[in-house]
Amino acid sequence: MLAARRYLAGLRELSPDLARYFLVVALVGFALDGGVYAVLLNLFLDRLAYGPEDIGLINAAGTLTFAITSLPAGLLGARFSSRTVMLWGLALMALSCLGLPFAVLLPEMARMPWLVGNTVLIYLGLALYFVNTAPVLLGFVSADQRTQAYSQQTALLALASFLGSLAGGFLPTMFSNLSATPLSQPAPYGFGLLIAGLALIPAIIATVALRPVELRDEPINPTNSAAVVAPRSSGCWR
Repeated sequence: MLAARRYLAGLRELSPDLARYFLVVALVGFALDGGVYAVLLNLFLDRLAYGPEDIGLINAAGTLTFAITSLPAGLLGARFSSRTVMLWGLALMALSCLGLPFAVLLPEMARMPWLVGNTVLIYLGLALYFVNTAPVLLGFVSADQRTQAYSQQTALLALASFLGSLAGGFLPTMFSNLSATPLSQPAPYGFGLLIAGLALIPAIIATVALRPVELRDEPINPTNSAAVVAPRSSGCWR
């Protein structure tokens, strides 16, 4: 009980400045990371008459891009600031998410390059965003608040993804009814994907409004021998 009370007290002490950051996390979860896009992309590709091999290729191109670009994303964050690179990632995700559904308007020969290219850019943006969220979050909280901040972020992302998945299930039917287009066609799913891309625009605005912050140093507890730093032999401290 005491541990639970301390945990809840820690939640109340989290800075109000985290609100915009958590809004960004929620919008990314709702739109892309397990949300609307995760539900509708493969259905959209299926309605474009692509088979399992092509759908697997498109998805694999995205996940491979994420794996390859995650390390450079961290280096870019160290060079240009994590907030700036996080903003680049969100902008890239939004543009590519909005662009991908327009494959339905392209000639058949141009569709696959368009789909693969936009998927690669989405996952590149996701790597730029995801890798740099942790340094941004750490800049808003003190060391003793980090457990609560991480748990809040994880719970919020899961909840937002859940709501995005639900929305993704309803959006095609809604657009099918509005446009009098059967669900056997790609258009209702493409409109749903556009909604996901549009949902990232407020995330960009919220990220622009974030205050630039520096990571706070870990406090040293002299009573904890593991936290005591031995003096350097040169006697110089940076």
